[in-house]
Amino acid sequence: VRFRFGVHNIQQPGNKEEHEVALHWEVRTGERSISYDRTTVHTMTLRGYRVCDQTVLTPCFSLRILSCTKAPLRASRGFQTSELLINGVSCHDLPTMGSNGMLVQRRERAMVDRQKNGHKLFNTVGEILCPEAIEM
Repeated sequence: VRFRFGVHNIQQPGNKEEHEVALHWEVRTGERSISYDRTTVHTMTLRGYRVCDQTVLTPCFSLRILSCTKAPLRASRGFQTSELLINGVSCHDLPTMGSNGMLVQRRERAMVDRQKNGHKLFNTVGEILCPEAIEM
């Protein structure tokens, strides 16, 4: 799973930093490694676990990677099994860079009003593991 994101440098307008976070997870053996800007920053082996919830601290960011091997029973169609929280905010809720170089706000997450056996359906792994960071 790979996430790419960029940030504007407030001290130097027009300067943009681009970063990449990647989770490499061998589900069969349980080996996991997380890289930040192509440098491995964390490795571990946990067999039998189907969820990854790992925080990586960088000089500028607190990055939390959430991932699961398969969707839970109460998942909606198109459930996203991986999510990156940047300083506590989901990358899916942050603005994106438009083709004209202007920031474009993300559409609000669609509220799931469908239910399954009287329970809310989830759209992302973050809604399950870290609901306080997800904007609804």
